Amino acid sequence: MAQAQTVLAFDFGTRRIGVAVGETEVRLAHPLAEIVGEQSEPRFVAIAAVIAEWRPQHFKWQVADRVAT
Repeated sequence: MAQAQTVLAFDFGTRRIGVAVGETEVRLAHPLAEIVGEQSEPRFVAIAAVIAEWRPQHFKWQVADRVAT
């Protein structure tokens, strides 16, 4: 049987980034955090902190579609 591995998922938006954590063995994920802000540097510092805490084996990401108005 394969060992369970941690997956971190990021949903990148223009004002916030949603973060979820899951495990490959149970194939479920749950919301973990929301990173709020529009400036890049604080957002990436927060992402690095989440990665350092959870030490995932896999990453998934999604970038929100921008709609022109």
